[in-house]
Amino acid sequence: MKTKVAVLSNHSLMDKIKHFCGVDISKSFFDVVDQDGKHDQFSNDVKGFKGLLKFI
Repeated sequence: MKTKVAVLSNHSLMDKIKHFCGVDISKSFFDVVDQDGKHDQFSNDVKGFKGLLKFI
């Protein structure tokens, strides 16, 4: 099995990102905190991922 590794340069996608979030995932839930400290918890299922899309 080959592993692909993305190498980020000075003109990479990271230069274009404007907003960061931290995510902690467990079997039943996942917690998301944005760079402003806003926190929410979602169920680890389709409903939760739809909620995440609204959050971000």
